[in-house]
Amino acid sequence: MLQSNADLEKERIAAEKRQQAERDAKEKRKEIEREVEEKRWQIKQQNKETKIMHEKAEKEAELERMLALQRQYLEEKTRRLIAEQQLAVQEQISKHVNMES
Repeated sequence: MLQSNADLEKERIAAEKRQQAERDAKEKRKEIEREVEEKRWQIKQQNKETKIMHEKAEKEAELERMLALQRQYLEEKTRRLIAEQQLAVQEQISKHVNMES
């Protein structure tokens, strides 16, 4: 009987250890799942931030292109106005010279 009680006690202790190991493993899985979820959330946030930065960079590039086109247009318009003014001055000079002759 003594041997039986010792065996039963060993089995009880082994069962308690298994149960504790199962509880520990379950808790560890929950902890890992929480960590994985946190990492997913962080990645999602980083992806949002990256997308926003990318969209902002695209908008800035488009604005730069628009400004460059506007600058080119204004430079060309300025050259034309200067050429027209020079032509008008030359015509006035020619008229004045012709009137004097």
